Amino acid sequence: MPVMVVHNDLPSNDFSSLFHLVQSHDRSYLHTRDNVSVLASGTSFYSRVMPRNSVHFGFSASAMHWLSRLPCKLSGAMNHLFLAHDSSEAQAFRSQALDDWRRILTHRAHEMVPGGVFMVVVSCLDENGKSPLQYGIGVMHQVAVRMQNEGILSEQEVQDLTIGHYLRSRGELTDRSLLQRCGLEVVRAEFKRPPNPIFQSYQRSGDAAEFAKSWVGYTQARMEPTVAAAFKDSTLSLASSGRAAPWTSRTKTELFFHRLEQHVLHDPAKHEYNGADRMLLCFRKQM
Repeated sequence: MPVMVVHNDLPSNDFSSLFHLVQSHDRSYLHTRDNVSVLASGTSFYSRVMPRNSVHFGFSASAMHWLSRLPCKLSGAMNHLFLAHDSSEAQAFRSQALDDWRRILTHRAHEMVPGGVFMVVVSCLDENGKSPLQYGIGVMHQVAVRMQNEGILSEQEVQDLTIGHYLRSRGELTDRSLLQRCGLEVVRAEFKRPPNPIFQSYQRSGDAAEFAKSWVGYTQARMEPTVAAAFKDSTLSLASSGRAAPWTSRTKTELFFHRLEQHVLHDPAKHEYNGADRMLLCFRKQM
């Protein structure tokens, strides 16, 4: 039976690297199966990606916690995990996340054939409404506030660090009424807290400096676009000389991650986790 694989990402994604990997890797499905074709779609998953009733199996990993838009900027935190449940900011994030999840499931149900399966691995909250991400994000906010107190960052730059993602609860992810409206049913829902291989390596080696470097490198890969967009070119008045020194977005970003690395180096044990819990969900379109 012929199989068509369609990779999906935003138009800004480097599809050339993807196709090079698919074509060259010895474990690629192109080399382990016959009669497979590969295509790509540069379309947001908040839109319809494929024609109606054309998808037999869909898969997404670690993407759908990102919101389609930022509902508001936060003044005292970097993400929704630190907000009071009944605050207007928390309500704005919940409302946006609900609307986004409804759009995602509606479009995927439209694209799937009856009986088709959509598997998603999505960042989520644990049963107590918490996440191991909270400590690390809290530290990043502390670093930013300290830079603001030193005059390196403005209040607006710190607010612009608001992360546009939302970690849903199991109840939000498997809302029965929403799934029924989409014609979907849950066939599997499994919570996982994946181990941190960076911390496991540190436990074996005891090399705190290498751990801090790797921890921040992983964090920087996810967060640098947000940080770089928030930090603007400016000048800093030097009290010792009375002169003004230029601070570019790049130098601010480098200092931010350097200070984050120093914080991790100071107490590695507190940074055992630098990722979110995961929920493995399998949805099936009803016949």
